[in-house]
Amino acid sequence: ATLRTIASSQANFFSQNNRFARIVELNVVNRGIFGTTAGDRVIRGKFVFEMNPVNPTDAELRNEYTLTATRSVTDDTVYKYELTHSGEIVQILP
Repeated sequence: ATLRTIASSQANFFSQNNRFARIVELNVVNRGIFGTTAGDRVIRGKFVFEMNPVNPTDAELRNEYTLTATRSVTDDTVYKYELTHSGEIVQILP
């Protein structure tokens, strides 16, 4: 659900700024609804949201973005999801 909200917020940010936002920018614009900022990442519960590359340039963000959501659980299983500028969400791990 959070990734869908991020995708929607990215579309709104793009329409106003002619580029997509870094996750930290997006979190600030949306008054921290995505979680707590930690450097170039946003943490919400057990999920860590980050851009790929971690700090994309404005030029890169004019065309696309890739964001990952990673969750580690106690039995060493890692869940990782990817969101792209197309709005597609794909499970990468496990």
